[in-house]
Amino acid sequence: NPSSFLQGINLDLSLFSERVKSLGLKVYRAQPYVHAQETDRGWFEIEHGFELVDEEGEKYSEDYDAQQFLQQIQKAHEEGEEYIEWNGKWIKVPEQANQFIAASKRLIDEIEDTNRVDYSRLPLVLEIYENVTQLEYNKPILEIQREMMDQGVLDRQPPSLFNGELKPFQSQGFVWMKSLYYRNVGGLLADDMGLGKTVQVIAFFTYLKNKGELSPSLIVVPKTLIDNWFNELKKFAPSLLQSTYIFHGPEARNKAIDFNSFDLVITTYETLIRQQIEMGQVDWQVVVCDEAQKFKNPTTSTSRVVKALKSKCRLALTGTPVENGLSELWSIMDFVQPGLLGSLNEFRKIFIDPLQEGVQEGANIQEIEQRLFARI
Repeated sequence: NPSSFLQGINLDLSLFSERVKSLGLKVYRAQPYVHAQETDRGWFEIEHGFELVDEEGEKYSEDYDAQQFLQQIQKAHEEGEEYIEWNGKWIKVPEQANQFIAASKRLIDEIEDTNRVDYSRLPLVLEIYENVTQLEYNKPILEIQREMMDQGVLDRQPPSLFNGELKPFQSQGFVWMKSLYYRNVGGLLADDMGLGKTVQVIAFFTYLKNKGELSPSLIVVPKTLIDNWFNELKKFAPSLLQSTYIFHGPEARNKAIDFNSFDLVITTYETLIRQQIEMGQVDWQVVVCDEAQKFKNPTTSTSRVVKALKSKCRLALTGTPVENGLSELWSIMDFVQPGLLGSLNEFRKIFIDPLQEGVQEGANIQEIEQRLFARI
């Protein structure tokens, strides 16, 4: 208590540093948290914000306006302040306040203000906050985190079956694919050409092989890319070639094949269309469609056939998910996560038409774009 200690001495404490001024004052820290409270069987209410915690770890229990507090924390962080004064208390601003607030906004966009997710989407919460350290989770989310760690979902290093080294952004893609598989959903990998989409998928395949869950998986490619996939597998995961079957050409026509006896089957879009009856009955673990702009038109036979395949996880690879219009993005997303963008008519009403009208009228289209970014 510097005021008491210096009583009778005429000193202007405002001239001293925050450390001197705060001597003897009780300082709380703003602890970011994300909690999941079960409401119905398998459904969770998501809560996020800052709790006030003192040096002994005791939480400040009195009610306070959480939203107003969050705004003041954000303002202090943007202005480079280490502390804020809140209701007569000194609060230490966390270093990653802005990252936490940005992640929370993304979460709200993702769950569309309902604050409810089912059990299968709890890993998504971990993904959204993955770059925020010292974050407090409660038991349901911690259990999911532990399960993902036990299954190696969060490991950035591929297993020894993978013969190579991933770059940091490729490791991120590798972990992302594993988390999609863990949640039984699909994803669109839209890295630019030359950034190693194939390599990331091969690393993912070695993970599944290590778990005994690769067989059978399907890779659908344009005819010109068959050799590329074969060579990349030979380079980065030669052991997978022992159980890889290239299903293509005249000899594939009406040929009875036990697809379940292979880890990987590589075929072309043309062969898939011809043999759709046989290949549509297989329970594929993963279906990978390379150069996914091949089915950018939702009315073509290619689009209908790839979307009719059965699989636990779907991946679309393309550096150009949108070439001429947003309906192409809808078609690809309709393959990897059916229903995420609604029907094509709904997508037109919510995104395509408003964006076109905004461009024509010179309106601010950023809000519509941000809603689409948040959705995908």
